[in-house]
Amino acid sequence: MSEKLRVDLERKAGVNILRLVGAALDVSTAPEFKTDCAMIVQENPRIVLNLQKLDFLDSSGVGALLSLLRHAKTGGGDVRICCVPENIRALFELVRINRLFDVFEAEDDAVRSF
Repeated sequence: MSEKLRVDLERKAGVNILRLVGAALDVSTAPEFKTDCAMIVQENPRIVLNLQKLDFLDSSGVGALLSLLRHAKTGGGDVRICCVPENIRALFELVRINRLFDVFEAEDDAVRSF
């Protein structure tokens, strides 16, 4: 059973920064993540996802990220991703997620990109 995923929210320069903390964004945590993010996106669709403290991402997690992107774009915003751990970066390259998301090394760079 995976550890509970926590989403820490900070607002900076008109952007919602979501820091994912926990063992995994996977089949067991993706539904709650999508629900939590839907409320955040309604308030402000400009999102930076910091994955620095996320250990694992599976296809359900990728689906949750795509759902977040769709909701943000529908609301006139976008999603940037930053601080991607090496194991998750390998998955991003495999599924070519960098074609859909702008990926940054540093959180401040992602925030400034808006």
